Amino acid sequence: TLLSTPRLSSIVRDAKVLRSIQVPSFGRMLTVGELRTAKALVMLGQPVKLTAVYSLDDHDVEEMLRGAGLNGLIGLRPFVGGAIAFNVPNKRTAFGQLQRPLVH
Repeated sequence: TLLSTPRLSSIVRDAKVLRSIQVPSFGRMLTVGELRTAKALVMLGQPVKLTAVYSLDDHDVEEMLRGAGLNGLIGLRPFVGGAIAFNVPNKRTAFGQLQRPLVH
C-alpha cells in the first residue's frame, strides 16, 4: 500500500479516484481516496507492485509527512492488528489495539 497526498506524490496526483470517503479525525473530517495508479512506483531503480494506493488530501497530514522528510508511507501491514491515532496540531501519535464489541 501507499499513503500520500497529491502534492507530495506524483503517483497519487496522476492516479484515478475509485472512491472516496469522509473520515472523522479529532473533530474534523478528512477525505480519504482509494486510487488506481497510472504508473508504477519506482524504488531503488525497481518498480514496486502496489496493492492499494490511498490519498489523504489534507494540509495537516501533508505537513506532518513533509516535516518528517517523507513523500508518503508504504506498507501498513504491520498495523493490521491495531490502529494509529494522531493529533497533528499537538504533534501526538499513538498505537493501540482496536477494541472489538462484545458479542452476546
